[in-house]
Amino acid sequence: MMEARRIDLLVLALVPGLQPRARSMLLAAPRLDEVFAHPDDHAELLPEAARAALRSGAVKTAAESVPPAAKERSRRK
Repeated sequence: MMEARRIDLLVLALVPGLQPRARSMLLAAPRLDEVFAHPDDHAELLPEAARAALRSGAVKTAAESVPPAAKERSRRK
């Protein structure tokens, strides 16, 4: 489960066009994976570029391809 949360946080960091306030509000969401699975249900927080990137799976693919060394650094913080 911790690995899933880490991937969700990487996805959140990579979502294009996301404003800081929206990012903060999304961090408070209990299930980021649900937000990412249904981005159009969250149009008030996610601009079109973000929704399109999430729908296509491009952001999740990018998050999952983060080199292991970078993931390890994020665990230490």
